[in-house]
Amino acid sequence: VVIESKLSEVEFPTYYFDLSNEEFQDIEDEKFRVRLAMSFVDVVASKKGQIVVNGHRKFFDTKELSFTMDLTDDIVKGSNSVKIKPKKTIELRELRADLVE
Repeated sequence: VVIESKLSEVEFPTYYFDLSNEEFQDIEDEKFRVRLAMSFVDVVASKKGQIVVNGHRKFFDTKELSFTMDLTDDIVKGSNSVKIKPKKTIELRELRADLVE
């Protein structure tokens, strides 16, 4: 028995977060920055891939239990999208977008 797959590409989920007018203005005024925080289940394995924020690609490569990345330059007022495209399967425990001073 031979099983063939016709999947040409894996579709990764897209996550969304909103920024109010006030939050976006505080970011524009450089009072705050936007930080993406990823927490992983596996502390040993290497985790590599792309993070696509509103169409802008960034890359990550870590063996740590958590990883943070600044998204300030890629965010927009209102709805923002984040897609994680790992090189191989990873288990995310938590994905957060935070405003930080």
